[in-house]
Amino acid sequence: KEKKEKKEKEGPKRALSAYMLFSEDKRQEHKDAGNTTPLKMAELAAMWKELGDEAKKPWVDRAEELKAQYKEQKEQFDAEKKAAQGNKPKKARSAYIIFVSETRAKVKEEHPDMEPKHVLTLLGKMWKDLSIEQKADYEKKAKEEKEKKQQEKDGTSPAEENPQTNENSEDKMEDAEEDQAE
Repeated sequence: KEKKEKKEKEGPKRALSAYMLFSEDKRQEHKDAGNTTPLKMAELAAMWKELGDEAKKPWVDRAEELKAQYKEQKEQFDAEKKAAQGNKPKKARSAYIIFVSETRAKVKEEHPDMEPKHVLTLLGKMWKDLSIEQKADYEKKAKEEKEKKQQEKDGTSPAEENPQTNENSEDKMEDAEEDQAE
């Protein structure tokens, strides 16, 4: 079985707690004293527990400073990320999502006391029970939406893409009437 590669997290690294800062300092002091065996977590925890509030103050203050820095960096990172995603075009909706968006209000109207979770369950059953012809309508809408989104992404208008779709609606109606007459 292959191991998954760890995904590097985006954004600033979370600030260390006062205890973790204390632990880092004590480990470094222990190492600088010439000790080759590392300090155990239990020893560090006992040392931290024995300290009074006044003795912990330098690490607590440093932790608060680091936390404030982290919050600033995180807010800046989130704002930049949101701005970058704001320019990103949304994906086209699937046939099912179009069905749900068109049908949800009607279902909620018929069942006003139903929880949203149950509304979605009911919509899923309704989708499953639709005939192939009924689903085809939604799939057609989804395909049109997908093509429209693709054209927006490519920077072309529908008229440039397919000149036949840019005919007058009167011409279309005349053609339809002629077809019916035949």
